[in-house]
Amino acid sequence: LIDEEFKSLFLIINGSILIATLIFIVFKLIDPKTIYENIICLILIFNPTTLLLFERLNFDLVIFLSLVLIVFLKKNYILKTIIKFLVFSFKYYPLIFIINFFIEDKLILKKKVFYSSVLIFSSIILIFLNLEDFQRVVADFESVGRNIRYSFSLNAFTRLIDHLDLINKDITKLILSVTLIIFSIVIYVLFNKEIKIPLEYNAIIKLFFISSNLLLILYFFFNNNYFREVFFIGVIPYLLITSNKGCLLSKICFLSIIFKYILMILFWPKVMFADLDIDLFAQMILGFKIVLDYITIGLLTAYMLRLDMLVFKRTFNITINSD
Repeated sequence: LIDEEFKSLFLIINGSILIATLIFIVFKLIDPKTIYENIICLILIFNPTTLLLFERLNFDLVIFLSLVLIVFLKKNYILKTIIKFLVFSFKYYPLIFIINFFIEDKLILKKKVFYSSVLIFSSIILIFLNLEDFQRVVADFESVGRNIRYSFSLNAFTRLIDHLDLINKDITKLILSVTLIIFSIVIYVLFNKEIKIPLEYNAIIKLFFISSNLLLILYFFFNNNYFREVFFIGVIPYLLITSNKGCLLSKICFLSIIFKYILMILFWPKVMFADLDIDLFAQMILGFKIVLDYITIGLLTAYMLRLDMLVFKRTFNITINSD
């Protein structure tokens, strides 16, 4: 048996290293040069979602740090494959990291397909060898994020609408999904010409590309505790850079995320300790946060519809029309 004092010491040291690493990465990614940019860094670190991640030392912290390592590693594709497989073996959703291979400039298409196939095949074998565990994880999806205070998913909005008893709960999620898609398409039509990709994929756009796609998948298809919003840290640097260059959609996405975090910093202690059955102000703040999540995901969906299309066309050398 492991000595309890040693276990506590190990957790303190290990946790401190992980937290310090994330704080360092936030400042490294934003590279603040003004008071405004330093404030952005502090908001990303001290908002309730990140603080909860620190408190619980959830493995999502390790997954995000692994993603940063993956995108900043130059070449070393075998090592990248191993890292992706390892994080997948702990939690299944990081399989989406496979899309990193398709934004590697130095890889020809055959090698992109090869590394992707190796990762998929290895993951399938792992699932097959641990089929009972995988089935338990799938069966447990509904219990994750059950506390609506900590929820980050479309289901949180569904539960909010159900609570208001405005729509039959059997069709609520369908209506919300269709509405979000329509909203995203409208935003896409209005702003798609603003979205460009550089001649070479740098680490910042890789991090944005993977983090954004991952957030969309998590929001639509999983129940999540909101510490998975740590992946917004991977989204912010690119949005900040492109908004400074005049991209209006980037600025709107950026401001929606930051405004949500400011709202939470100011009012979340009230939500945390309130009785949501009777406290109308706490209900309003929680509902506002859930609506902001919904709007932010809609904006990111529009952004990624365009960016995913551009990456797809570049990967497979498709030139249907000029951008």
